[in-house]
Amino acid sequence: MGQENKFIKSLITNAQQGKLVALEELFELNLNQTYTLLLRLTGNKSVAELLTQKSLVTAWKEIKKNGPDDITFSEWLKNIAIKITKDNLKSNTDPKRRKKAKKDQQEGSSSKSIEQAIASLDDEPRIILVLNKIENRSFTNISQLLNKPESDIEEILSDAIEQISNSLDDDESSTNIYGLSVSIRDEFEADIEVLQRALDEIMEIRFEETKESKSEIEARELEEFRQYEESKREGRKKERKKKEKRKKEAATKKKRNIGSIKIGESKFNKKILLRMALPVLIAGFFIYSFTSTESWKVYSTLGDPLLNKEPFSESINFSPGDLITVDEVSSAIIEMPGIGRIKVFNGTSVKRLEKDNSCRLLGGKLAINALRAKENLSLVVPDATIQGFQDGVDYSVQVDKRGNSVIDVDAGWLLVSSGNNVTIFPKNYSLRILNGGGVSIPHYSNSGSNLNTLLEEYLFNGKRGMTLNRILELSTNKESITLWNLLQRVKPKHRNVVYEKLYALVPHSDSVTKNDLLDLAQDPLQIWFEEIEWSL
Repeated sequence: MGQENKFIKSLITNAQQGKLVALEELFELNLNQTYTLLLRLTGNKSVAELLTQKSLVTAWKEIKKNGPDDITFSEWLKNIAIKITKDNLKSNTDPKRRKKAKKDQQEGSSSKSIEQAIASLDDEPRIILVLNKIENRSFTNISQLLNKPESDIEEILSDAIEQISNSLDDDESSTNIYGLSVSIRDEFEADIEVLQRALDEIMEIRFEETKESKSEIEARELEEFRQYEESKREGRKKERKKKEKRKKEAATKKKRNIGSIKIGESKFNKKILLRMALPVLIAGFFIYSFTSTESWKVYSTLGDPLLNKEPFSESINFSPGDLITVDEVSSAIIEMPGIGRIKVFNGTSVKRLEKDNSCRLLGGKLAINALRAKENLSLVVPDATIQGFQDGVDYSVQVDKRGNSVIDVDAGWLLVSSGNNVTIFPKNYSLRILNGGGVSIPHYSNSGSNLNTLLEEYLFNGKRGMTLNRILELSTNKESITLWNLLQRVKPKHRNVVYEKLYALVPHSDSVTKNDLLDLAQDPLQIWFEEIEWSL
């Protein structure tokens, strides 16, 4: 397995034992690297996506019998990608198809002219140049991968460099050509659907194999993974709930305990606290054998993160009172049995608090995956506390040097409390918290910065009437949760215009009255919330 840390080794071991969840985690960690390599090898975005998917499926087939031994998983996966690229280019002999691929080569490349020049090369020179100058592969290694003499590799590389030099101006040529491994370090981001399609293909193959073997154990494991994937899709696919479902199920669905929040004064009672602490269980299959204890563990995934100012190379307990500090070139992962996982990005400090299942983000960025949580995590940031609301949640939080926070939700719902204010918002929404200023209003992530700026001007800068009118003008159905939260934050004299706009977007049922909603009555607000939730 090469020089892998304990966490990665555990994932590889579990993947080799057939645990698809562990394999998916490995794929997620290496997706962008693999896609970036393939994008540069092929010079074509659509081909790179297709080959990335094929590489992941091939890796799943090979990991049990021909998995990484003396090399890292990342290098092993890249070798698979290189072989698949070579085979694909050999089979791609259709002149029309090759002509179209050549025309599309620069699609998806960065705006750097050096990237465009690489994409414009013919297939073999481009592959050799990328492997040698960007991936730092030796001539011997490239010779083995491409089954070509080293002397030919050197000659082709020399011609490729000369061709690129002629296509760039003098400054770019002298600066970049002989230092590509240093000058090009951008990593392209793959569409998450590439991973999803690969997993779907793997599940289809597994399903057919299970039917043939009639193994009850394999069938159960596959069903558990199907359930797990279903929960993951919630954060990856937009508009999953169809609008007609709202009409069919609205009459029979159970009321949710949003009414147990005293909206006007935004206080909690026991029901809402209980509800937040008991998310729905989704497939206990997620918890790996190496996280079977109740202790939180932290793993170093890159560089030299510190626990209480001391470096660690493998897994170590993350106990109450402990502080993790990650510098600009390091990263780590926190495993929390019964809750999920936290990715600790570079330049981040996070402290575990004495209170059960709680920690404080002092600065930097965290990504919390708690889609299958049995218990609730409380994440404290300056001026606020973040908790999952109802089902599992997947979100990221970033705290800047001034202590201001930005929250982005990828799946599920979040509840953010700050003083007497309570804010609830779902996936595809963002929320900003100003250190010393308070919590803003959540807004749809694609609403644009203008709407968010207007919301903050209305809340914090005393700009009222005209600003509110502009907010309402910009609001669409996607901002219905924004308006629902805003209704409870505006001055009483402004509630009517907010109500009218929200009602035009998502009418509430006849079981509640306008006056009750303007008075911020708990049960009517709860009922309207449910209507809005089903409309999203």
